[in-house]
Amino acid sequence: MNARERFSSWPAALTLLLTLALTCDFGCEARAPAEHGREVLAPLPAVERPSIEFAGCRDLPSESVCVLAAERSTRLQIWIDVQAQAALRVRVDGRPVAFERAAVDGGLRLTLELSAEAKQVRVEGREPPWREPFDLAVERERVPAVVAAARARVKSGDPAQRGEAIVELEAALGELRDEEQLAALQLLRRLHYGSPEALAYTEQAAELADSLGRGRDLADAAVAAAYVHLYSRGDLVAARRWVSRLETVEGPEARAWANYYGGLLAHRTGDLGEAIRAFERARIAAERVGMIRDVLGASEMHAALLAELGRGEEALVSARETLALGRAPGLGCSDRARVLGNVAWTYLVLARAGRPHDRPRPLLLEQLGLVDEGGACPDTTEAFFARVNLAYVALEEGEPEEAGRWLAGLPDTLPLPLQAWAEEARARVGLETGRDELLPPFGRRSPSALEIGLRWTTALREAETLERFGFVDAATVSYMEAEGLLDEAGSTLGVDVGRELFLGGRSASVRGLVDLLIRGGRVDEALCRVRLARGRELRAVDQAARIAGLSDAARRSRRVALERALTLRERAAAASREDWQFSAPQRAHREQRRDDQLAEAEALLDEALRLVGGSGTPTRCEELPSPVAGEVTLAPFEADDGVWLFLADDGGVVVERGEGDALAQLMASPRLRPRIEGARRLRVLAGGETWSRSLHALPFGGGVLLDVAPLVYSLDLPARARGERGEALAVVVANPSRDLPEAEAEAEAVAKALSARGWAVRTLVGDQATRARLSAELGQARLFHYAGHGTHRGRSGWDAALLLHDGDTLSVADVLALPQVPELIVLSGCETATLSADTLAGGMNLGRAFVLAGAGWVIAAEGEVDDALAREVGESLHAELELGAGRIDGAATLRRVQLELRAREPALGWGRFRVVVP
Repeated sequence: MNARERFSSWPAALTLLLTLALTCDFGCEARAPAEHGREVLAPLPAVERPSIEFAGCRDLPSESVCVLAAERSTRLQIWIDVQAQAALRVRVDGRPVAFERAAVDGGLRLTLELSAEAKQVRVEGREPPWREPFDLAVERERVPAVVAAARARVKSGDPAQRGEAIVELEAALGELRDEEQLAALQLLRRLHYGSPEALAYTEQAAELADSLGRGRDLADAAVAAAYVHLYSRGDLVAARRWVSRLETVEGPEARAWANYYGGLLAHRTGDLGEAIRAFERARIAAERVGMIRDVLGASEMHAALLAELGRGEEALVSARETLALGRAPGLGCSDRARVLGNVAWTYLVLARAGRPHDRPRPLLLEQLGLVDEGGACPDTTEAFFARVNLAYVALEEGEPEEAGRWLAGLPDTLPLPLQAWAEEARARVGLETGRDELLPPFGRRSPSALEIGLRWTTALREAETLERFGFVDAATVSYMEAEGLLDEAGSTLGVDVGRELFLGGRSASVRGLVDLLIRGGRVDEALCRVRLARGRELRAVDQAARIAGLSDAARRSRRVALERALTLRERAAAASREDWQFSAPQRAHREQRRDDQLAEAEALLDEALRLVGGSGTPTRCEELPSPVAGEVTLAPFEADDGVWLFLADDGGVVVERGEGDALAQLMASPRLRPRIEGARRLRVLAGGETWSRSLHALPFGGGVLLDVAPLVYSLDLPARARGERGEALAVVVANPSRDLPEAEAEAEAVAKALSARGWAVRTLVGDQATRARLSAELGQARLFHYAGHGTHRGRSGWDAALLLHDGDTLSVADVLALPQVPELIVLSGCETATLSADTLAGGMNLGRAFVLAGAGWVIAAEGEVDDALAREVGESLHAELELGAGRIDGAATLRRVQLELRAREPALGWGRFRVVVP
């Protein structure tokens, strides 16, 4: 369990690059006189004072005044936008002082310990000198007597004294004014933590702080209110309102907190790319000014989210750095325990997804040693979390009996999310040990308020249990419910970069469902489920493409609609948990109100999807297009221990199963071969591991599959509408990096062939090929030919790019943001059709990006391509293309070129090129 996201309000990630040094006046001594005969160096000219941020103040009456906590030594953190070895002079009340320095975010952080008597801090630049120093006047906050007395009572640790402190504060509240009343309200909201009164006092404190111009007090109250609304009430709209107020407060602390809670809201609404960016911004803001607990919190969320999305390498790096920071000297026991648990959770998520990870068990055992009874910082709830997580580690390591022992000592009642995870772990123990008494009743559903991944896990486990007992029809229903939950995640939340990895890591439900359907003879429905699962992943990719083109106003409107919809769902779920307290007529009334809320939520979700612009991707079997006459669809689908190969044509669906590398043998089977041989066109639905096997180049009937008919690789998505084009304009880009000698010759031949057939051609060679120039040209062109370097990189291909002049690129994001793209595209560069093996459909590449942006077809290359081969393919393609009023068939053209190349030189690598269509 990720305890931080549910029970802690502190926020993200990278370890500090520390160059700690205790110094008093680094480089600040006067120069020694020059030795006789040596040249004296001229002093450096003065420069403007660099940007400076600082933290640790209770209030900032002005830019040059810092109010610190009363009557005690205080740590002041100052971040300066200079190189880490800059020579500085630091004085407190005119005297040089010792300080720590650390290189952080390209600048320098100073840490000063100020005594209770300190009045002024001065920082001066040396070598080069600053034109003016940084001066900060230091004052101490004045604590009202009633607040000081209340703090003393609370500090005693006596519950009765705490209660008396609350009574005294509330009695005095009406007599206090301005800052004194604010101090009392701030203490009252803390003392009432977890009760309805806390939120009321928080709101009063925020309003008073705002009216008094007390930014730090406003930030403290806004953070507390955002946390309550987000985690206790599930009110995303109210949480957003408080985050918006937090964003108006100046200073690095408020900036860090606003980004952290903005990241949490983005996570809840499925804007996963923004969540990751927000946590990173929170980390940087906190790291600059030494807010170590906030750095850790944001780091933990950053690592956990990366793991959830399947971005394993990044998650592992982030988790390791977070763990190293969590072991730094000076961190409190409770904070260290939480870091251990949350990093272990990240490792466990990676382990369950089959990705590289470090061992979570040692971290969880260490955490349990700290928080268990008798530990250095006992915490019953944290100990429960550690035990449940250790049970999941044992299950992952194939030790269900051990998992049962970890669960045995838990009480019957736990906090809701933890209770659900514990029950699911017990059910897994029962399923794997044959102890049926541990299995919950069939049909009992997880509350809708729970995290969707847990609900999916529960539905999957029930399906597997029913299948084990032979209840095939019921198991099929449960598998479908698990798939429905992924549809929910993909359609309402799955609209950003990386969600296809989240879905790819949860393919067990579609694999189980397809296997059951095939064994039951329902092969048509099995293929349908494969296509729907694949389409779900590609819908996430398609929606990400559409979001990339939204205006700022449309993005805000979509975010508001999603937050309101999810808030209504949360309220309905919370109300349903309280129904037991009401009579039957009252329950009926409450149910009607919930139905109204859920209907409103659905309408808001529809509005959010409308703003994105729905692609019309089918979500039900009956919506999938049927094969047209003469077309044969081949759909390989990876099973747990092999591969299924589906064939669909106007005569129906058949399927064969074999080993993972047996696709050629499956195509040659008696049931598939005759139907393939009769095809006039072949359509392949491939992704993941099967994409790189190049079906068109596999042996078939004494030749290769491409001998049969033109072949396309389809996304199985509806084609986008394209605007009208004027003249037949072609844009040709050649050798932008100036290191592909064949590319310019290719471009010259392509331009000549196109011109001879009536095309107007604009050629961009070398330094002419910039992103700005190319983006402008592509909006007008009908055909685009690129002869240069392509690269497939980043999480599931989202950082793929065409390399342009002088380090410039045309990335996937750039393509998706174009208002219009050419209809016909040839990308002869390397890796322009390469896909990820980590997901069912394969994620993103440049060819897919152009198709999603509206291209009719894209010819692109899978993997590395020799420069000479790319030239030959490019020149031959355009020698074949004819300009006319009708449709230009890229698949037929590429087929003629590839078969001719194969006949001349079979080992040339001709099979790397393929045609991608919607």
